[in-house]
Amino acid sequence: MEDYLPIKGHKDFVRDLKTGMIMNINKNKIRRQEILLNEKRKEREEIEGLKSDVQEIKAMLQQLLENGTNG
Repeated sequence: MEDYLPIKGHKDFVRDLKTGMIMNINKNKIRRQEILLNEKRKEREEIEGLKSDVQEIKAMLQQLLENGTNG
């Protein structure tokens, strides 16, 4: 860890002395954040799928209504 300098007041962060980049070194927090982001992504995909399904159902109902009044 000699290539890294701890950030005062932030035990989970260090500064890379070669690049100046600040990095999070708490692997557990990083992994939890990745899991949360994946869950949110899956939820967004599911919602988009449901929206698409509702649009399709609406179009089918509209078509049935139009056919019912014309035929």
